[in-house]
Amino acid sequence: MSEVTELAEKLKSEGEKMVSIFSGMNDSLWQQEVYTEGTTWTIRNVLSHFVTSERGLVKLFEQIRLGGAGRSPELLPDCPPLGLSCCYCGAVAVPESFAERGGCDG
Repeated sequence: MSEVTELAEKLKSEGEKMVSIFSGMNDSLWQQEVYTEGTTWTIRNVLSHFVTSERGLVKLFEQIRLGGAGRSPELLPDCPPLGLSCCYCGAVAVPESFAERGGCDG
């Protein structure tokens, strides 16, 4: 089995696990607070962060595939717009910056 096929199967398998976990949650679990330092994050907020980050990565990969350099270096000082570690540079920010910006703009 090639590395690409193995990776694709792993991503599919892990994606199916995430769908299973999140689709099995009731309303009260979605509102469960999981991070309360500064701005409060619920499970719903964390999943929104994951989805937004993944969308940003898809855009980044497509830009690179088309010959672009990826994320522009001048944007890195504002990085991360996330509240955890940045998908692009690994820097860490506080959740307030994520909430103020309305989510990741990666």
